[in-house]
Amino acid sequence: MWCIIDKSNFPIVKISFSPEKQIEAEFDEFLKEWLKLYEEKREFYFIFDTRQLSLLNTKYAYKMSAFIKELKKRDKQYLKKSIVIVKNKYIQVLLNIVFSLTKPVADVYLFSKHSDVIVKEDIENIKTEQGLLNVLEDYKRYFSIIKSKNKKNAKPQDAKSQDAKSQDAKSQDAKSQDAKSQDATPQDAKPQDATPQDAKPHDAKPQEAKPQEAKPQDANSNSQNIRGHPPPIYNTPSHQ
Repeated sequence: MWCIIDKSNFPIVKISFSPEKQIEAEFDEFLKEWLKLYEEKREFYFIFDTRQLSLLNTKYAYKMSAFIKELKKRDKQYLKKSIVIVKNKYIQVLLNIVFSLTKPVADVYLFSKHSDVIVKEDIENIKTEQGLLNVLEDYKRYFSIIKSKNKKNAKPQDAKSQDAKSQDAKSQDAKSQDAKSQDATPQDAKPQDATPQDAKPHDAKPQEAKPQEAKPQDANSNSQNIRGHPPPIYNTPSHQ
């Protein structure tokens, strides 16, 4: 067998490859087994061990990328994470082709450095979800990550939660605006009434210019001589 699938420690699914020449029918069978895991509607993890895999026809890289594209159209992705153990540089090139054509359905952790030691010590002994997560935590410096960009992995309730939060925020803003408008005092809403004295200018009553009456001067008042002496008084004879 070119491909061996071990589901004895589900949700951990281990896939190992033999150095035998691949047969296209076996490759197609592997893809069918992958779909069957989805039909079971249970979350799972892949561990691919490609250390024994010999040269692989490049057409399988394109078939794999096409398969992943179709898989990503599904509403629910049950594959959570994948570990891929690579020792052959040619297989590394084929993986680069696959993931350059399409992103994976779930994050891929690619082990290439010290893969033999890591597999012997830990990866072969992974039997539980927590065991897999512990290995990823312990060997951070030994793997590279190929991130998935599958938006359908988001749970529907998460989207509804975001919509609800957005609506609540809008409702709070609306209430805040209403509160501000109600708190506004009448003097803020209406211009202050100008007091009558402010509104009406003072009526300036024109004072009637009364002509001063010229008083007739006495004839005697202006009869002073040039030197300022009073005029002489003449005694007129009285009639006897």
